[in-house]
Amino acid sequence: MKGPLHIDSMKTLLAILVMAFGLVGCFSAAETTPPNTVYDADAKHLWNRLDQTLFQRTAADGKKYGLDDLDILYWASTTNLLSGASYRHATAVLDEFINTHGEKLISDPVKRALLQRDLWQLFDWTTFHIERPNRAHRSFSKNFPDETHELQWRLAVALRRVALTSNEIAALPDNYAPADAKRLPDLPHHLFDTNGDWVNLGISSYNSDVAPTHSRNFGSRSGFSIFLRVPENRQAAISYLDSLRNFARDNRTWVYRTNQNTGFPNEPREPHVEP
Repeated sequence: MKGPLHIDSMKTLLAILVMAFGLVGCFSAAETTPPNTVYDADAKHLWNRLDQTLFQRTAADGKKYGLDDLDILYWASTTNLLSGASYRHATAVLDEFINTHGEKLISDPVKRALLQRDLWQLFDWTTFHIERPNRAHRSFSKNFPDETHELQWRLAVALRRVALTSNEIAALPDNYAPADAKRLPDLPHHLFDTNGDWVNLGISSYNSDVAPTHSRNFGSRSGFSIFLRVPENRQAAISYLDSLRNFARDNRTWVYRTNQNTGFPNEPREPHVEP
């Protein structure tokens, strides 16, 4: 009796272990970063490999980030691509792209514009390291002058290769209209209607007063349109803006300034009164 029972128990344990390993395999597969197919269905396509090598970042826990973000994940303290394996892989894939004229592999203007935007951001990041080496928290960049230069000239060549013509830029599709038609929950609807409820306050450039911090932080690579909508209607929004223009500035008025960490105190203060 003991023998069969022992064998049955072992079989049961074996079945449980097999199921457990199967579940682990399923979870591991689910947690694995999906292949990068941003530019082509083939994950090994040169454009996909270039995108992944330059812009995918790995966190301490092994998770991958960056390929589905609007902006590249590089900051003043970033050393990725400037040393070690990341530098070797970056220069190698850029050399392959340049030497094989990889820009000819994809002609879709939207995809070319997307890659150009990312490469432009990365190029600006390399110049950031060169032009601002004296600040204490950026002094590390002095350790990589040669690597920075080698990365920079390759990016410059790739940028020129994927650049769109004026006609291609003018013919780029309106990606807002089809998204608005789907009525996506996080997207403002009828944003660009001439007489709609959304009032355009202006398009921000580097020196404009509409969103100067945004423009400055993006190195003037992006423009920012600022819109206002109030619950009532368009005319109510315009009336509100008129009231701001006519706001009485006298010594009885208290003005709150926000963003204390950027040099603007939160406490109320009396505004400067012109003599």
